Amino acid sequence: MSSLAKKKEIVNNVMPMILEGHTYHDACESVGVTYLEFVDWVTNLNACKSIKVDYEKQIQLLVEHALYRAAIGFVYEETHITKRGMQDPDSNKITYDDTIVEKTITKQSPPNVKALTSYLVHTDPEKWADNDSDLDMANALESIRQEMLNATTENDLMEDAPVFFEEKQPKSEKKHV
Repeated sequence: MSSLAKKKEIVNNVMPMILEGHTYHDACESVGVTYLEFVDWVTNLNACKSIKVDYEKQIQLLVEHALYRAAIGFVYEETHITKRGMQDPDSNKITYDDTIVEKTITKQSPPNVKALTSYLVHTDPEKWADNDSDLDMANALESIRQEMLNATTENDLMEDAPVFFEEKQPKSEKKHV
């Protein structure tokens, strides 16, 4: 394997780790190169630079999507797994059997004003960058709040939102024995 091919392979191994949230230093260390070597490759070798640029575009899209969701609010599900318990009426002591209950709870995260401000300022700076636009910002937040109240489902709410990855389908309550 040529030296360039080996370097491209290492860059291809480091960048997914960055996408998962690792630091450049940690990702480089885990594949056996120094951070300075990595920086040298992605700065001076066009083949390595293009790999890094492609991954950074993916990271930026994920961050923009997360900021958008935080700005408008979103619905999400939490799954709680517990053992089924029975309370003795005389002693108020709870005894557990071997049945495990998985319960899915739907929660809502309300719109975040700071995320909304950041999203609007960065997507349309000419309109929203003026610091005197507090009234406009309040109107934008109220408009989003009304849109959320009028939406019958999360799909209605996210209809105009950019979609960068497919979301998981909701789970129903399951019992395991």
